[in-house]
Order: sequence, then structure tokens, then C-alpha cells
Amino acid sequence: MTWQLKIAMGTCLLLPSLTSMARASSVTFRTEDRWNLVGEYFPPKDDGHVVILIHSLNGSRNEWKDLGERLRGLGLGTLAFDLRGYGESTQSPYGRQDYGGLTERDWRDTVKDVDAAVAFLEEKEIPEDRVALVGSVVGANIASMASMTHPAAAWMILLSPSNDYHGLSAGSGGGMDTLLIAGTDDPDAMAICRRLAGESSHTFYIARKGGRGIAVFKDQKFLEQVLGWVRREEKNVAR
Repeated sequence: MTWQLKIAMGTCLLLPSLTSMARASSVTFRTEDRWNLVGEYFPPKDDGHVVILIHSLNGSRNEWKDLGERLRGLGLGTLAFDLRGYGESTQSPYGRQDYGGLTERDWRDTVKDVDAAVAFLEEKEIPEDRVALVGSVVGANIASMASMTHPAAAWMILLSPSNDYHGLSAGSGGGMDTLLIAGTDDPDAMAICRRLAGESSHTFYIARKGGRGIAVFKDQKFLEQVLGWVRREEKNVAR
């Protein structure tokens, strides 16, 4: 929890910050092909956007804890969930199943997990144009593919998109403003981001201190640079 120091009438009071006071709701929603997905939802401030956070291979929704808090500090909502077969999202149409048992088709159908997240937000009266997508590594590939069926989404961030993985590949997306990110020590992601930037008007940020996926944010200055991009996008959308 983040704390703020308040001084009143000579007395120091340690109070939780506004961002940490926002409470997550544990949520479950179902995909079109009947996987039950588990996540955490923080509603946005006022009419802010909600960022769908799509984790990396061998990750879970928990990897977004720190970035999620920073995004909520900007007034955004967040929906972080475990992809099918990961974390608590192991209830498939055929019983319990973890990611080790996913088929080629199951991997391609992870795009439906994002579809289900968008549908969940619509039930919360968050339309598609108030949704943003952020994905890490294979999660970036999933976000890129999902953006093709959700072109009204406000913006997207692809962290270290990877080479084709079981039919999941990163493309230029659905036309929304997109930030591409790769670390200097990740040649595959660097090559993919360069290609995508050359094929579109997407912005490409290079993490000079390296890192893959959310690890690029160990560099706090780089994190602030990325949050600055998000702030500018939010201002542009609000116009």
C-alpha cells in the first residue's frame, strides 16, 4: 500500500493515498468457448479509460501489480486477469486444465479471453472506446490480434512482442495509437518493433537499460517516459 504524510495542527498522520484506497473487485467472466477467467477489476475515476492488462508466458495477473497502481494514479481503471490455463483461470469446458495442456487451437483462442474481458467491461457500462490494451511478450501478441476485432479501443501498448507463438503473432493492430516497447538486450523484440513501426505510424520506445516485458520498468526513468505517453494519449482522447 502507498501512504501519504499529512500534517494537521502539528500532528503527523500517515494516511493511505487515494490510489491505494481504490478497492479491487475479484471478478470472474466466461469466454465464448466456456473458459472461466478470474481477474481483478478497479473501476476508473469519473469517465476514465479502463486498461486491460494481458500477462506474459508463464506469468499471471499479479505481474501487473506495480504498473496497475501507477495507471490508477492517472485516474484509469484496470482489469488484470489470468489467461486460460494460468493462475486461477483453470476451469475449462472439460474440467480443470492448466496451460501445460493447452492445444495449438487453445493458444490461438486466447484472443477470445480479451473478447470476454471487453464484454465484461461493457456490462459495467464501459464501452469499447473507453478501453485500452496493454500486453507483455506473448500477451503483446494477443493484444495486437485482439485489437483487430476491437478497433474502437482508445490506445494500446505492446511490451516486448514476441515471434509467432502457436499461431499468435504481433501485427500493426486495429489502427489505434500504439506504443511499441523493446529492451536493447532483446533482439527479437527489437526487430519486431522496428518492423511494426516501419509498417505504421506507431511510436517505438527503446528501453536502453534492457529488460523483457514488464522488466523494462525496473528503470524508473523509462517508466515515467511511458506514463508520459499515456498521459498524452488520455489528453488527446479527451479533446
